[in-house]
Amino acid sequence: MLDEAVRAIGRNVTGVQSDAANLDDLDRLFDTVKQEKGSIGVLFASAGMGGEAQKLGEMTETNFDATFGLNTRGTLFTVQKALLLFNDSGSIFMTGSIASVKDCPDYRVYSASKAALPRRPPPPAHRHHRCAFARLTQYRHGRPGSAPKIVSRIYRCPVSPVTSHQPIIAMSHEYILWIATIAYGVHMMEETIYNWHDWVRRVLKLQAEWSEFYLVNAIVIVFGVSSAMIGWRCPAVSLAFAAFMLVNAVLFHIVPVLVTRIFSPGLFTAIVLFLPVGTWVY
Repeated sequence: MLDEAVRAIGRNVTGVQSDAANLDDLDRLFDTVKQEKGSIGVLFASAGMGGEAQKLGEMTETNFDATFGLNTRGTLFTVQKALLLFNDSGSIFMTGSIASVKDCPDYRVYSASKAALPRRPPPPAHRHHRCAFARLTQYRHGRPGSAPKIVSRIYRCPVSPVTSHQPIIAMSHEYILWIATIAYGVHMMEETIYNWHDWVRRVLKLQAEWSEFYLVNAIVIVFGVSSAMIGWRCPAVSLAFAAFMLVNAVLFHIVPVLVTRIFSPGLFTAIVLFLPVGTWVY
């Protein structure tokens, strides 16, 4: 079957039969990669097994060892042995499962083996090594004939040089959403300091009160905090908050200033924070 796959692909491919749970096989695999290609650009550690449906009282040592040996031990050592071969800005993908976060009574061992996979990047193999790391956590099947949607979390290793004396700090890019929420809070402060109330009545001819200003902005702050907590598990919510920031900056600050030539309270943060941070989220 492996030879048939190699022939079907045709060019620039090498088939190496190995067992991801066997460390000697992994050594042989990466020795072949080093000899033929020299480095790795993308690693997709996806070998795994679902195991048998077993209740707690039916679990066996053999099933436990086989499932953890491949799903957890094999995946982790696959990544470990590949690290030294990664080129700069390479990518690592590890296949997780929705079973790691949902209750699956008949698949306790399988769920545990997937939950054990790292949720953060491994340390760089070299001082200047950088990589992207993704843990594919959930598969959502679309309509018949369409490709399944994959929900993933992507992390980036630190870009700055790393030594053995420096801690490894890795954040998911959900932190951008927290920055966006903080930016909105700063924007609200600027509007308050420069008397948004008088400006909106004089320039936009809206009879708005401070109580309405605080109520609407409190709702927006709650929306921002919610989008940051939800993160990329629901991109529509997170991107909607960023879109609101961009619309606010353009329609309620930049355009009115260009039309009236009168300074708008909030203009500075709209340009310096809303535009770059909102674009950054996308």
